[in-house]
Amino acid sequence: MSNPTQYPIHEGIWVNWSNGKVLGATLTISNSNGNLLIAFVALFISLAGTQLWRVCCFAIHQICSDSSANPGDALYHQRQAILRNAAEPTGGAIQFLHLLIAWSHRSRMARPFHRIIPVLVGALVITCGLAVGSGFSAKIVQGNEVLVEGDNCGFLDESLANVTVIDHLLNPYTAEQQQIDSTYAQQCYSASSISGSLGCDTFVRQQLPFNTTNNASCPFAGSICKSKDSNIILDTGLLDSHTDLGVNAPESERFKFRTTLHCAPLEWHNYTQIHNISGIRTVSRYFYGPSNVYGSNWTLQASNDAYRDEMMIGALSADYSIHSYPANWNGPENDQSFEPITELEASNTKLYIIFLKANGVVYYSPIHDPWFEATTVVGKDLNTGEYGYGADTPASPMACYQQHQYCNAQGKCSSLSIDGGFPDAIREVFPEDDAYGRVAWFDMVSTTATNMQLTLHGRNPLNASFRLLGGVMTSLPDDQWKTEVTYWFATMLASLQWNLVNTASGPRDDSINPYLFRPNGTAQEKACYNQKITSSYHMSFSLFGLLMVFILGSVVTFLGIWISTIVAFFQERRKVDAYARLEWRMNDVLQLQRLAHEELGLGTWTHGTKSVPLTQAGVKLGILDISDPKHPRLRAPIDKDEESSQSVPTSIPESTLGSEVDSIERIGEGDRRPTFKETWE
Repeated sequence: MSNPTQYPIHEGIWVNWSNGKVLGATLTISNSNGNLLIAFVALFISLAGTQLWRVCCFAIHQICSDSSANPGDALYHQRQAILRNAAEPTGGAIQFLHLLIAWSHRSRMARPFHRIIPVLVGALVITCGLAVGSGFSAKIVQGNEVLVEGDNCGFLDESLANVTVIDHLLNPYTAEQQQIDSTYAQQCYSASSISGSLGCDTFVRQQLPFNTTNNASCPFAGSICKSKDSNIILDTGLLDSHTDLGVNAPESERFKFRTTLHCAPLEWHNYTQIHNISGIRTVSRYFYGPSNVYGSNWTLQASNDAYRDEMMIGALSADYSIHSYPANWNGPENDQSFEPITELEASNTKLYIIFLKANGVVYYSPIHDPWFEATTVVGKDLNTGEYGYGADTPASPMACYQQHQYCNAQGKCSSLSIDGGFPDAIREVFPEDDAYGRVAWFDMVSTTATNMQLTLHGRNPLNASFRLLGGVMTSLPDDQWKTEVTYWFATMLASLQWNLVNTASGPRDDSINPYLFRPNGTAQEKACYNQKITSSYHMSFSLFGLLMVFILGSVVTFLGIWISTIVAFFQERRKVDAYARLEWRMNDVLQLQRLAHEELGLGTWTHGTKSVPLTQAGVKLGILDISDPKHPRLRAPIDKDEESSQSVPTSIPESTLGSEVDSIERIGEGDRRPTFKETWE
């Protein structure tokens, strides 16, 4: 069966009209590139989420900043410090959790739950959101619908070839495609087939839907049908060119197509004559209208000598054969194999008469199916003694008629007819040239697909053949003929699906190219470049989704990096919230480090409100005093040449050091450097 990899796929930007012009903007790339893009999007979402956390931290820090005369407690300063320095929500959530646990048993007056839980919950929400967002980054993949590249668009036109080319090149090519069609119908249109089954995932729809009526009336007048009310009608209903057939187009450019098939086994007793050819050899001639093929007054003749009484059952290698003859009622006469009798008249239809030849097939039990009917004893199995039953007539007839219909996007339809109403009725339904051109192109592409004559000439036209072994079959259900008709109809629909795709891509064999009918006009060329299929080797991304992710993520990332600078700029211009602005800067880990060392009298500092405070080169700062491992402190370094007693204390008693930022002093001319106010006792 054909594989999507054999088709040239458009890689790049296009519009999938299933989702509209904006949301349908699509980027198609190969799987390998698609996996890289998904990974990058997940990383970008994580980065943007981290910056969203920083924006939230800044906002909460500013809201909670307290410049009142009363100094904040330790919990206040610790919360502010975490808000300033937690780089990502997971780490922030862990720090807030530790803070909550530490203070929950220390002091009720601190109200740790009231002050910490809202921020902790916010951190957890953002953390979970990042995890979900990264996991769902693959959701920007719209699916695996892709466009076939239509550079070699065209369908087979045998009128461009001579007989030799047809016999040696085109016919084998057509036979191969017919085998693909029938195989697809068997695998993908059966009741047991599963959506997405192996080999059934090429088209936008695995199966084109159709309805079956099993108790239909006889499609013809009089008593020519074997049954008046047990016949079959198969009807697709209105198939949408976009959603069903994959012709990608906005709603205003879509059309609907319908095809029906109405079949009934025919009476043959009153329409058959036995004709003696020579000696004991005879044939049965069937009179359903003069044949244009044989130039005779009969439609078909078949040998009556397929069975021999003395032939041992089981030694046969017989198989069925199908002979079909089309005729048009009120239609073109160029496809007219016979002139149907009046009893087969059906106005404005494509008529097929189909003869089933059993060719010596033997059954172990009588067959009562009206088309496969075999109740005549033709022999006896010499090994088992079982009787064998053969066909009651050499060629069992069935007649079907087929009709098509087209509708425009507004719901106006042509009547059911032999060709859907081309050209006059279709011009009324599609008056605009572009619309008419699209439908005309589809009609030409679909003609061979919906031609049951080709379907019946395929390699395996009957499901019943799969039950045969050595020309012998045990039995058949009484409605086997309906199974066969349904299979033909499914094969026609599968052929329609393949034809649309193969026409858009062009043949796989370059030697076929000279015999292609090419699109004529903009509308037909546009159809060639807008045929959708599905491909497991490509990914189609929502361009709208990608842009939204990158635009919103970029905005959030920009704000996360620059929000403090932007807010500070406007605050400084308006001279408001100096405390909150400077507290944000001072809560930075490097500024907190400066404040700690500077309060020890260590270093001459500059850039007191910048991102990185600086000292003079070579200045030594405090080191950890771990004399009490459970309570490390900072102390000034001691040079080897200095006396053990120094004017600068090595450490500041914990009871005399205040840790609240309760004032901002100006140190030096033009250098705004907040310091801890000393509170020595």
